[in-house]
Amino acid sequence: MKMLEEYGKLNNSFKKKLVFNLGSEMGFYSEFNNMVFAILYCLKYEYTFVLYTAGANFKFKNGWTDYFEPFCSSTNFSFHSKYNKRRVKPILSRRDLPLLYLYRKLHPATYFTYELWDKFYNASFEQEYFDIPALGIKGSLKEAATKIVEMIYRYNATTKKEIQLLSDTLDLPAKYTGINIRRGDKDTEFKFISIDAYMTKLKKVSNLNDVFLLTDDYTTMTYLKRTYPQMKFYSFVDEDEKGYVHNNFIKSDSGEKKKKMIQLFTSIELLCGADKFVGAFTANTGLFIAMRMEDEKVFSVQKSSWYQFELDDVKEYIA
Repeated sequence: MKMLEEYGKLNNSFKKKLVFNLGSEMGFYSEFNNMVFAILYCLKYEYTFVLYTAGANFKFKNGWTDYFEPFCSSTNFSFHSKYNKRRVKPILSRRDLPLLYLYRKLHPATYFTYELWDKFYNASFEQEYFDIPALGIKGSLKEAATKIVEMIYRYNATTKKEIQLLSDTLDLPAKYTGINIRRGDKDTEFKFISIDAYMTKLKKVSNLNDVFLLTDDYTTMTYLKRTYPQMKFYSFVDEDEKGYVHNNFIKSDSGEKKKKMIQLFTSIELLCGADKFVGAFTANTGLFIAMRMEDEKVFSVQKSSWYQFELDDVKEYIA
């Protein structure tokens, strides 16, 4: 892939470095989306981007390469699990200081994730323009992020096979729509949107009756089947799922994590393959899918703007 080759040359040409800790705190797409923005920040302001996922909460063996092809240099140094936090500087004891000092001495001009986080996670960065000729990137953050996703979001052969096998079990028709209804611990950020709001939007944009549903709560599936009997719903949600809680996912064993991640990735691919998608830009899955699909196929029932800091139209929903 020519773009990836050019990225490697450009990324490795910078003197400063960012070691980005992916999968340290939040759900996968929350972490991934912000990694994309970090990559763009590094390209624009000349930092070599290095990936650390050996401590990732989504891993079952190695981290990123459990599911994806590598796209940059990486480190497996466990030091980063403790000292390289995502957003906040870690609280350290006096015993930590010599090791931290030694690392800084051996790795000058190397930055941790939390040290640059506020540089790419803010309203001003969302308005920046990107012009990176070597990678064919020229445009807004969303336009540039879409290019980065295209370059780095590449499943490995094993993951591709597992996604295909799981997809085949649903027997979806060639044309269908997709919806993503998030429950679980999402209401700690925004109030839940009614299921009917999603369906009202879906009916406005499509007359198809086959719908793939990504949800973390089986009662959503039950409600949809009961309330919209003229439509056929497909989903991987289990009957015992009552809403995704990230802390519970973190505590699960590696086998269960892998199963859930493959199920999630398969669901994302099916949503991206839908004729129309209805979700919410207040959910990171919605943000990600909007970087994968054409604008005219993606509809948000909460927050019309894809940009995370443009929240004027969701005041009525904020808890």
